[in-house]
Amino acid sequence: MVDSLFADRYQLLRILGSGGMAEVYLARDRRLDRDVALKVLPHRYACDSESVERFRREAGAAARLNHPNIVQVYDWGEAAGTYYISMEYVSGCSLKEVIRKEGPLAPERIIAISTQVLDAVAVMHAAGFIHRDIKPQNILIDERGRAKVADLGIARAADTGGITVKGTILGTAQYLSPEQAQGKTAIPASDLYSVGAVMYEMATGRPPFTGENPVAIAMQHVSDEPAPPKELRPELSAGIEEVILRALAKSPQDRWASAQAFAGALESVALASPSSANGVVVSQEPVSAVAVHSNSSPSVIEKTQMRPGRSSSVSSEEKPEGDAGVGRSRRRVLIWSLVAVLCLLLAGGGVYGAVSLFRAEPVVVPGLVGRTMTEAETAAEVIGLKLEIGGPSENSPEYAEGRIIRQQPQEGAASAEGRAVYIWLSAGPEMVSVPNVNTLTQQEAIDAIRASELEVTVIKQETPDETPGEVYTQHPRAGEEVEIGSVVEITVAVAPPTTTTTSTSTTTTTTTTTTPPTTEDSGSGWWPWNWWKSDSDESPEMTRPARPDSDTSF
Repeated sequence: MVDSLFADRYQLLRILGSGGMAEVYLARDRRLDRDVALKVLPHRYACDSESVERFRREAGAAARLNHPNIVQVYDWGEAAGTYYISMEYVSGCSLKEVIRKEGPLAPERIIAISTQVLDAVAVMHAAGFIHRDIKPQNILIDERGRAKVADLGIARAADTGGITVKGTILGTAQYLSPEQAQGKTAIPASDLYSVGAVMYEMATGRPPFTGENPVAIAMQHVSDEPAPPKELRPELSAGIEEVILRALAKSPQDRWASAQAFAGALESVALASPSSANGVVVSQEPVSAVAVHSNSSPSVIEKTQMRPGRSSSVSSEEKPEGDAGVGRSRRRVLIWSLVAVLCLLLAGGGVYGAVSLFRAEPVVVPGLVGRTMTEAETAAEVIGLKLEIGGPSENSPEYAEGRIIRQQPQEGAASAEGRAVYIWLSAGPEMVSVPNVNTLTQQEAIDAIRASELEVTVIKQETPDETPGEVYTQHPRAGEEVEIGSVVEITVAVAPPTTTTTSTSTTTTTTTTTTPPTTEDSGSGWWPWNWWKSDSDESPEMTRPARPDSDTSF
């Protein structure tokens, strides 16, 4: 099929990949003049109602989801005896290819990719969809390093039973949740388990379970515990390990409560100091690890937890029996922890740093979102906090460029003087170039504008000079950069109506009019000018009729 024209619109350039259910081509959309990924259902499945339904489901689900971390679907239809989906072409490679080439990824990259995937999953879940097949092969990494979730072919609405009968396993064995492996209905927590399995592979270079066949692997998800990531990669922080293992809990109730909570825990690990990243996991209502280690109230401290058997603990020889023994053991651990912290402070910041630990006054983090950098610095300095940039600027439709769009710790969290508040600045709204829709039909123009994530207003204008049904003006002009969601106004030509004319003859001249009335002035007996509106023009038209009592034309 390569080098052929598909559906009278898509020039197939090369094949990008193929699987059991579809072939994906790089194609050129000749109508909109852009590259797309064209997913085509093989002919052997075109007559299978279930395969067609899955294909239709993917198109419908993705078309309803508009997010920078989800591959966008432009169009779908039927052609050449089969079905196709036209979608965003992501120039890059899959996460699976990245892991194969590079092996285990750096912790900051694991967190960056995972939070983007979780952002996409959160949007899906909010829209009522469950992906059911999240895996590295379905996560595309573009040339800017941005992750995009693809392939919603077996996604289903959370409130429906799907197109498969109960007991059918859909998904990929290495990343399948225990409930899916048992043929049970997938739930949002199933997607979070799969994200945890993907994180495990990014951290260690291998999936949590391997086996001779898919059934053997699926059964391990149900009954076996994965090897702790630090056993395979000792330099990995305990904080990341704890987040991954919680996502891989056998019971859905023991996993993260939502994609947002999962992502919040990762952000807390990323912002925490090395000591706080080892063994401490933020709860399902995440608070900053920075706040946890300040002189916080007990309610704040209780929001952290240690996974039993993973973090530093007292050895069996040191564990006395009875309440008194437990108390002594806890005091011993506390004393040695304080000694370790003091040593770190003395090494890094001298005596002043060690003394300031005990002098630091608890403060409440102010709300900085929406403020400028200058305003935020002033607010932070008043209570002894400092600002740090948490990451690159991000597009925001809500906040102008240079204003703060999020912060960590969040407003109201407990912190201490001298601590940092991490902020992210707005890069302004995401801009898009207005497509050129002149000479396109009305529907083609609407499709092109909406494909660019813009809205459209249509004005129809009678004109004899343009082709009826085609766009002949647009505002804003083609190529102009506007905010996503802006309105493009197009004017479509409409043929003027045909008018009936009457010829009024005189001796030497014929004037064609729409039978204008003769107007006489009582003073002069005759008024030579008549005004009336043409049927096809809203502007007044002036004619000079023949003098009624003359044999000669005026």
